[in-house]
Amino acid sequence: MNKALQCKVICMETLAEKTLIAKDLIDLASLYLPDGIQFGEQTTAEAMSGDAGFRSYYRLTTEPSILGVSAPSDEEDWVAFLRVSRLLDSLGVKVPTIYVADLQSGKLLIEDLGDDLFQDVLIENKFGPKTEQLYSGALASIQKICACQERPAWLPRYSRGLLRQEMELFPSWFVKQLLGYSVDASESKLINSSFTYLVTQAVEQPQGLVHRDYHCRNLLKTAGDAPGVIDFQDAVWGPITYDLVSLSRDCYVRWEPSRVQSALESFVASLRENQLVSEDKVLKFPSWFEAMSAQRHLKVLGIFARLAIRDDKQSYLNNMPLALRYLLETCERDEQLQSFGDWIESKLVPLMEQQDWYVDWRKAGDDVTVW
Repeated sequence: MNKALQCKVICMETLAEKTLIAKDLIDLASLYLPDGIQFGEQTTAEAMSGDAGFRSYYRLTTEPSILGVSAPSDEEDWVAFLRVSRLLDSLGVKVPTIYVADLQSGKLLIEDLGDDLFQDVLIENKFGPKTEQLYSGALASIQKICACQERPAWLPRYSRGLLRQEMELFPSWFVKQLLGYSVDASESKLINSSFTYLVTQAVEQPQGLVHRDYHCRNLLKTAGDAPGVIDFQDAVWGPITYDLVSLSRDCYVRWEPSRVQSALESFVASLRENQLVSEDKVLKFPSWFEAMSAQRHLKVLGIFARLAIRDDKQSYLNNMPLALRYLLETCERDEQLQSFGDWIESKLVPLMEQQDWYVDWRKAGDDVTVW
């Protein structure tokens, strides 16, 4: 089969699958929607674009509109999705209301919170009053997440093994697969010791509920002050600074360093006020925050490389320089990571400079600095 014919067959199959999913969602809505949502004979379900892993989204033209979500039950942990949704809702975090959940078929009907992703609104309103309002709400929601004082038995821990497993994506996918660089024994030892240090910094800080991907592509502008929070199904019980790192050192938009510092100080003050952190640990928060930033952006660089290579999602390559900037700036500030940062600059940056996606990491994100 030639490529053109193969592409045509694949596209037809995809269209057929979408049509079938849309019909199933409409049938589900016709049977189980709660009072207050009007369903008519002319109700349709339109596929939405986006990057949500195995999940596909459809907007149903009910009144008001709702979203249909579909994913294979063996690929998506819907039970975890429902549990985390219920937990966040109990804490006062704005998550989409789940109207119907058919776990056997892997289909949900949920509240439609609109299309106004933080990223789009922030880029259009750099340093403006809307930006201030959005981030005030987002920071307040982090505090609500931190208010969860006891780990539910079903919620996994952000274990040492998971923290390290995430960072291993950096040498395996970013260094080896993307840059084509093979580390020697001494370099492997340096990487391992840096990872061990970062894991220790993560597990010794106070632990709490972590969204785990709390950034501008997973937050929606709503009619109220609180953002709509989505993509929360991978939540864990882990380092309390993690979500603040995700938000303030976002891979898609950038904050001025003074804003990051101010947000961290306010965050710690709130934890103290609510007796969520002991006084003897307050002074350690800056180093914990920096280490958490390094851990997250090592993971991000590995994930973005994997998405580009394995899944052919090339657009993620353009977000790598900002993640690298966050990582190397932390390495410059933390004595324990300076050798690791020097190695990246001397061995890896020259290879990055040969890539089409690379821009000088010292200036990366300047064009998307929003606050």
